[in-house]
Amino acid sequence: MRVTVASRALRAGDEIVVSSSDGGEWTATWRGESGVDVGACVDVEVEISNPLSRWDVGRAGHGAAGVATSRGQVTVRGVVTATADDGVVVLDLSPGLVMVELADARRPPEVGALIEFSTTTIELFPTET
Repeated sequence: MRVTVASRALRAGDEIVVSSSDGGEWTATWRGESGVDVGACVDVEVEISNPLSRWDVGRAGHGAAGVATSRGQVTVRGVVTATADDGVVVLDLSPGLVMVELADARRPPEVGALIEFSTTTIELFPTET
């Protein structure tokens, strides 16, 4: 996923604000080997490290996929593109994909469903292109 940095990170582990092409602005923890400056456009891998124990199923056309911060919570909305037996779900965030782990692999959301959940931690790992 390509993001634009809206607040500076001096080192790995700093919390930053980024925006993605869908217009959403959100907070995340920077995991690059060095800092990153405001205005930088960076390709990143998005990691959500806490297993999901709950999510809401949305209706197609009811809100866009993406990531946003609201009232101190980071909200993720994405379309399920794949599920695995081990409880990993792949979401299309438009743009970008993210894999999330389910706390209970026995009840995955259906492929094609638009799901929404809140998380306290999103980590960004810069990728080389």
